[in-house]
Amino acid sequence: GDRGMRESRGEDDDRVGDVGGVDDDHESNGDVQSAVKYNPCLWGYFRALRFAGDLTDLGVEIQTSHFKVDAESSHIEKQRRFMEVVDFREPFNVEKYRHILQE
Repeated sequence: GDRGMRESRGEDDDRVGDVGGVDDDHESNGDVQSAVKYNPCLWGYFRALRFAGDLTDLGVEIQTSHFKVDAESSHIEKQRRFMEVVDFREPFNVEKYRHILQE
């Protein structure tokens, strides 16, 4: 079955996959930390901005490059504030969150 396919490809059952934004050549925690290329990007925040941008002009359209470690972007702080107040059980309302999302 599926297990046989994984074993024949040399995959381990416990393998989760590659860590996003990290160079695979680094093995120790210290090396991984220095290899991190992106700040955490929360999918709910990213999609909220993309959705809001389809309905209204909030400034520059959000890109994954805004989350690069060396990027000068306001999105890290906006994301933090957004996550403090958003309720994902409610339908998304651009006007309710405009004060946070708009640049």
